Amino acid sequence: MTTDRGGLANLLVTNLAPRVDDTALRMAFERFGTIASSKVMYDNHTGESTGTAFVCFAAQAEAEEARCQMHRSEFRGRKICVRRAKTPTSSVLTDEDRFRLRKGFVRNVPLDVTAETLAECVSRYGTVLRVQLRKDSIANAADPRQIAFITFAEGGAAMAMCNALHHTLPFRSCFGVPLLCNVRQEETPSEGHSSSEDLPMGTAAPSSVVMVQAGRYRHDPYRFPFLTYLQ
Repeated sequence: MTTDRGGLANLLVTNLAPRVDDTALRMAFERFGTIASSKVMYDNHTGESTGTAFVCFAAQAEAEEARCQMHRSEFRGRKICVRRAKTPTSSVLTDEDRFRLRKGFVRNVPLDVTAETLAECVSRYGTVLRVQLRKDSIANAADPRQIAFITFAEGGAAMAMCNALHHTLPFRSCFGVPLLCNVRQEETPSEGHSSSEDLPMGTAAPSSVVMVQAGRYRHDPYRFPFLTYLQ
C-alpha cells in the first residue's frame, strides 16, 4: 500500500539516552500507529548519538497521540521531549521511499579501505554496480576518513545495506568510530552525473571510483565473518 504523504506527521524527539538506537526508538513509538520513518541522529565524526531523533507517522492523529503520551515521559532513564518537527513532511524519506532507492552512502570509512574491499563487503546486500570513495573534507583533521557512494542494481539493496551496516564497526581500522549509512535520492535524467551528486555537505572531489561488472563481487564470509554492533 502506498503511503499518503499528505497524512504524514513528523515528530522531533530530544534528550534521548546515548544507548537508544533506531530499533529501540521504533519499538517505543510503534504502539501508537504506523511509523513511516524513524531515525536517531548521530555525530558525523564520532558516531555518538546527539540525543535527537525523528519519528514520522503515517497519520496525523497517531502522531498527536504519540506526542501527548511520550512528551516528558521517562525513557531509558531520561525524560524525553517530543514535539512537532519543523521539517516539512514533503522532504521526509519514508521506509517505502528508502526501499525503492538503489543508491546509498557510507560515512567514516577508514582510509585503508579500498573501493574493491567495500564492494566485496556490501555485496551480500545486492549486486554492486558502482563504488565511489571521496575524502571527507569536513572530517576530523586528526582522524581523516572517507565517504563511499554505492550503487546497487536492485531496489531494496541500499536500504538493506544501511540497516545492516549503520553504526557498526566492520573493519579493524574503524578504531571505535562507527560507519554511518543512509540511502541517496536518485538523479533525475537532466542531472546525469553531476559534480555534486547529492553529496553530503563538505564532501571533496572523487579519490577512487570502481565501476563494477555485475556479479563480480561476492561476499566472502571468511573475510567478513561478522559485523561488530555497538552496544
